[in-house]
Parts: sequence; C-alpha cells; structure tokens
Amino acid sequence: MAINSYDFTSLKRDLTDVLSTLIADAPGFIRLFPVTGQATQPKHEWLENHLKPKRISYSAYDATTTPGTFTVTDSSGWTVGDYVKILGNPAIFKITSTTSTTIVVSLVASNGGYSALSSTGAPSTSAGSLCFVAHPMSEASSSGLDAFCQSSVAWNATQIIRRDFNLSGTSIASSTHGNENSIVLQEAEALRQIINELNDTALFGVRSLRTSSALGTAGGLYYFGTQNGCLSSAQANTPALSTAIINGAAQKIVEAGGIPSIILCGIGQARVISRLYSTSLQVQQYDKVRGSYVSQIVNEATGGLMQVFVEPKLDDTDVWVIDPSAFGLVWLRNLISSDATSGNMDGQCRKLIGEATFEFKNAKQKLCRISGLQASSSALA
Repeated sequence: MAINSYDFTSLKRDLTDVLSTLIADAPGFIRLFPVTGQATQPKHEWLENHLKPKRISYSAYDATTTPGTFTVTDSSGWTVGDYVKILGNPAIFKITSTTSTTIVVSLVASNGGYSALSSTGAPSTSAGSLCFVAHPMSEASSSGLDAFCQSSVAWNATQIIRRDFNLSGTSIASSTHGNENSIVLQEAEALRQIINELNDTALFGVRSLRTSSALGTAGGLYYFGTQNGCLSSAQANTPALSTAIINGAAQKIVEAGGIPSIILCGIGQARVISRLYSTSLQVQQYDKVRGSYVSQIVNEATGGLMQVFVEPKLDDTDVWVIDPSAFGLVWLRNLISSDATSGNMDGQCRKLIGEATFEFKNAKQKLCRISGLQASSSALA
C-alpha cells in the first residue's frame, strides 16, 4: 500500500475565479479592480469614454459682444443646444456655437440673475465656471445627444505572473500536525503572494511592452495618474491635509465629468482625515469589506458619500481622490495551476501562471493626485 499520494499530479485547475474571490476580501488597493473583460493580445487596448463635464472653468468672458463668449481651455464635450449657467448665478444660457477654446452663448432667461449679455448686468469678465443644466430635445427628433461616443484609445501592457512551489518526497511522506507539507497549503500561499504582486503593480507598475530585451510590465496608478494632462493638486510649502484640499481635488474630477467616491491614502493620512471629519465621519456598522473602508464622509462637491480607503504602501505625503469606475483587471491568460514535476525529481512541483493587466479608463478625468502634503506625524502632532 502506498505511504503517500499526490492527488494533483495530472490535474490542471483554473484559479482565476478563486483569485477574484480572494481579491474581493484583500485589504489593499487591488480590491478596487473588478474583472472587466478578456484581453486578446499583450498590448491591451480600450476605448476611452467621451465624458461630458458637468462643470468647466472659463478664464475670461467677452462682455462687449452679443452673444457672449467664454474662453476655456478645451470645449470638447460641450455642444450647441446645451443649457448652462454660471456657478453662483441662476441665469440660464444656451450654447449657440463653439470652437476648441471658446463657448458662445445667448441668454435664455435671467431667473432673477443676469438680465443682459451686454456690459450692463453681464457676467463677470474674470474667471469663473460654467455648469451644465440640460440639453432639451425637439419633438419627434431623429437623433439624440451623443453622450457616450468614444474619443480615443488607451492601452496597457500585460504582465506574466508565475509562482512555483515544490515538496520533496520526504516531506510528502512525513506526517505533520501543521500540514505544511500539503500542496493545497502551498498553493494558497502562492495565491497570497500573487495578490500582493498585483496590488503593488496596480499602484506603482510602469507600462512596458515585451520585447527581446525587456520584460512586459503593466502600468499602475502612478503611471496613468501622472501623465501630461492628468488632474493634480500639487501643494506648495507642505501644508497639512485639509477639507478644502480634498474638496478641491473632488471638484476637479466633477468638472471633468467624473464622480469622485474614493479617497485613497496611507494609514497616517487616514488618521488626519478622521480628525478633520470627526463631527461628520460615518463609520460603517455592517462592514462587508472587513475594514479597508475605515469611514465614509460627505463629498461637498457632489453631495454624495466618499469612502476613505487605506493603502498602507502609499506614500505618506500623497492622497488620491478617485472615481473607481476607471479601474479594471483583465486577463490575457487565466491563472492556471498545473503540474511541473520533472522526471527525475524526488518529490512534486507545481506552478501557477497567468498573464494580466489593468485598465485605467479615462484616467485623465477620474484620478486626481494630491501631492506635497505635510507628513501625517507632523499634522497630527
């Protein structure tokens, strides 16, 4: 009778769903990445959504002409027929034409606000913000507002993930109380290591396509969130984190068309946030996420709730405000567990191997990095 056995010798198992379940309960950044699809090549591409901002900043207003003209950085997403208002005033305007850097409007109704577009009673010529109100449609219209057109293509590179583990013949034959000679236990430890690798790559990974001289690596939050044109809130003179700084970053995302609902920070800055919102902080009573969301606060830019998400590996002087709909985990090759024992090995070897990447859809509208903050130890002193 055999004194030992190895039940998985010829068994190949797909552990992708198992890993997804473990990620959903993992206390780290990676849990914000649901599986969103299947990659078809190492250069994984996706279509960016053409987000329609709910608010846009203007740098000047020409009060000498009728209709009036607002100067903006980029008018994409604002179309003829939109009804808009100026932040802080109830008057309604209709967009009559646009260029890449101007929005031309006519006054629809004063609503108790601005009564004219001429220099008398006109909007201020200084900087302000235009807010989207509606896009009325005519009866029996044949086409609607193009709200979901794709504006561009973005991509990330896939990264191969592999873990090997083996047990000697002596280990398999030995009887132990801790079961450390179990293939199942070794496989569980390998899965834990893979989750940690995915978590750190999602944070700090650098995008690189695989070549004969370079490994393929997936870009992460800092790669996609610090590109040219990304939203940012760089703080001078290292101020302590404040509600004004958090709401300012959230407002940038709202103005770009996103919905900020996550504050990503390290342990120290989470303590600072808890102190800032001590009178309005809502701690979840029934917490299915097991502690990573330490609290909920009201986002003053949208009126909705924002969850404070703690990532211990994040730099202490950085905080991110995020619309998490940007994130996705995509597999090119599912995570497979299979036998890797060589013919002469005294024991058994098994490997876990898969290939995946991350989506950061509309990163330039949904991520805002707050940098240059005072260290949490100083802010809490």
